[in-house]
Amino acid sequence: MGNINSWKEDFGESKYRLDEPSYNRMLELISLTNKIARTGKSSIKSIWIHVPSDDYEESAWINIVFRGDYYAENDIWYNVQIDGADVFNYDNKRIEGEIVDATEMLDWLIDTVKMVLSLVEKGEYEAYTSEVPYYKRNGVISRKDYYAIIPEAREKYASSLDKSEIEDLLNSKGTTDFYEEKMTARRFYEACAVVYKALGIEKTEGTRIHGWEDGEEEKSQIWRIDSKGMVLCCC
Repeated sequence: MGNINSWKEDFGESKYRLDEPSYNRMLELISLTNKIARTGKSSIKSIWIHVPSDDYEESAWINIVFRGDYYAENDIWYNVQIDGADVFNYDNKRIEGEIVDATEMLDWLIDTVKMVLSLVEKGEYEAYTSEVPYYKRNGVISRKDYYAIIPEAREKYASSLDKSEIEDLLNSKGTTDFYEEKMTARRFYEACAVVYKALGIEKTEGTRIHGWEDGEEEKSQIWRIDSKGMVLCCC
């Protein structure tokens, strides 16, 4: 596989020129990664692969991200990141300095992408990546699925509630009959105090619920007085 740290040092900055074999391999890699679905509206394509211990510091799952494209003959920007570190960053509008040989890294990336595309074509990629540790993943997961994966989290959450609170929560089905018909400054501060306490935010100078009020410096950043004595919001 090679050394990621050396790749980062050698090719992480875009101030170099590629020799002809490296340039051709980069174009091949771009062509292959264009077959990968983009993330949202960006040009980002992302894959997961498992690297055995004989090819890496230790056996691990790594995330490879590809960005950019061959936009035109004189407009090429292409970036490759491995676990968030730039290992290849080519911009033909900024090329300067010595000509470099990046074939070792690009050959490995080409083989890796071909392997992933093959798994996708056979419908095996989802099963292949099912072993990626959850702490490395980004995204949204339902509480039900989260508890199925980490049952101790459900137990920890439930331990903070007594049986009557759990029953009330289940019976409410997520709804409540209580609501404020009229908002007052006091009720507003009381509601804020509940949130601040839950977040572990300590009161500043002041007493009771008003201890969470904005200080004079904070107020001055939000409010100002015009020439007629009117209070204006500067948000």
